[in-house]
Amino acid sequence: MKKTFITFLALTVTLGVMAQTQFRKLTFDEALAAGKAEGKPIFIDFHTSWCGPCKMMNKQVFPQKVVGDFLNNAFVCVQLDAEKEAPEQAKRYKIDAYPTMIVVDGDGNEIYRKVGANLNPESFVSEVKSGTDPELTPDKVKAKYEAGERTAEVVSTYAEQLIQQYREMRRNPDESIREKAVKIVNDYYATLSDAQKLEEKNFFVFSYSYCSNPADVKAKWLVENKGKFAAERQDKVKETLENLCLYRTGTLLQCIEEYTADDIDLLASTMKVAECNTKGEHDPALRILKARLDGDEAYLAQLKKDFTKLVIEEQSSVAVTFDSGIKSNDKEVLDKANKFIRSQLPIMDATNIYYAAMAIMKLEKRMNPEAGGH
Repeated sequence: MKKTFITFLALTVTLGVMAQTQFRKLTFDEALAAGKAEGKPIFIDFHTSWCGPCKMMNKQVFPQKVVGDFLNNAFVCVQLDAEKEAPEQAKRYKIDAYPTMIVVDGDGNEIYRKVGANLNPESFVSEVKSGTDPELTPDKVKAKYEAGERTAEVVSTYAEQLIQQYREMRRNPDESIREKAVKIVNDYYATLSDAQKLEEKNFFVFSYSYCSNPADVKAKWLVENKGKFAAERQDKVKETLENLCLYRTGTLLQCIEEYTADDIDLLASTMKVAECNTKGEHDPALRILKARLDGDEAYLAQLKKDFTKLVIEEQSSVAVTFDSGIKSNDKEVLDKANKFIRSQLPIMDATNIYYAAMAIMKLEKRMNPEAGGH
C-alpha cells in the first residue's frame, strides 16, 4: 500500500472550547450495525500511527465544538487504524493516503470521501456537509445563491466550495475563484448589523479564508468588538484572531505581497489582542519582516540572527520562497544569500531542506544565467 499523508495547511492553531467528537470504540461491522439501528450514516476516519496530519486532526480539529456538534449529531463516528485494525476495509475502499475520511451507509456503500487534513474546523464541517447533504451540492448551492438566497448557510457553503475549488488547483490556482469567494463573503458582511455579526451562524465571515489581513475591515471590527461576544465564544474569537495573525505572517514571509512598516506594526498589535505572542515567539519574524524593508543586506543580516529562532512554520515560509525575498541581482548579494541558506541546511527538517534546495537552484541560476544554474 502506498504510504502517504496529506495536510491541508501548514498553520498552527489553538484549541477553543472543547466538545470532543465522540468516536466510538466499534469495529467496522459494529459501526454499520449501529448506523442501521440509529438511522445514521457512518463517518470513518482511516488513520495510521505514523501519520502526522492524522495526529493534527485529532489535536486541533476533532475536539472543536463546531466539529463535535456536527459529527456527533449527523453520524456514527469511528476511527480505524488502516494498518492494524482495518486492513481489509482499507483495501476495500482503496485507502492509500492519510488521513482519509469516508462516510458510508448502513450497508457499507460509500457516500462521501475526504482525503487529507483540513485544520480549519469551520471549513472542515462545511466540506463534509456539502459532500453529504443532497441540498448542499455545489450545483444546488450555486443555483440557490444565483436565485438570490442569502442565508448564512448558503453564503458560507458557496464561498467555502469556491475556496476548496481554488485550493485543489495546486499548481495553477485561478485567483479569480478565490477573489469571487471573498467578494461573496464581503457582500454578505456588508448587510449585517453589529448584532448579527455577533451571531454564531455568521462567524464564518472572520475566517482567514476571507479575512487574512489585520487591515481588513472585518478584522478591525473583530478586534474592536472582541469583548462583545458571549463568554463561551471568547476562545473561538481569540483562536480566529491568532489564525489571522499567523496566516498573515506566513504570507508576508513568503513575499506574496508588498507591505509597509505600518503593516508590521498593525500585525504586532493584532497579535497582542489575540494573545498569541505573549512569550515573544513571533518577534523574530516581525524583526525579519521589518529588516526586509531596508533592503537585501539588512534582510540577510537579520536572518542570520533570527532564522533559527523562528517557529517551524515560519522557517518554512522563509525557505519556500527564499529566492523571491532577494530582490537584487547583484552577484555578491546573491552569493551571500546562497551561502546563508546553505548554512541552514543542517538544522532544517526534510520539508524545509526540499524548499531550500529549490531556492538554491534558483539563486544559482540568477548568479550564472548562461550556465543554467550549473
